[in-house]
Amino acid sequence: MDIVLIKMFPFSLRDKESHSLRTLGRPISTWEELRHAFLKKFFPIRKTNALRRASTTFTLQSGEQFHEAWERFNELLRKC
Repeated sequence: MDIVLIKMFPFSLRDKESHSLRTLGRPISTWEELRHAFLKKFFPIRKTNALRRASTTFTLQSGEQFHEAWERFNELLRKC
């Protein structure tokens, strides 16, 4: 099953990400290795923590309508 996942995963990516995945510099032999390498490259801990902090401390801004805040919050969740 790992081989199938590894072979099919690049087809789920766009050009830039697919190219970056091919240039990791080391052979990937398991799905867990691929998952870890991909997350490390495209979702570093710093970025993940910043998104988590932004979503947990989300507040309505001064003068902001509720529907605008709702859209902003949903966009934040999509980034996560």
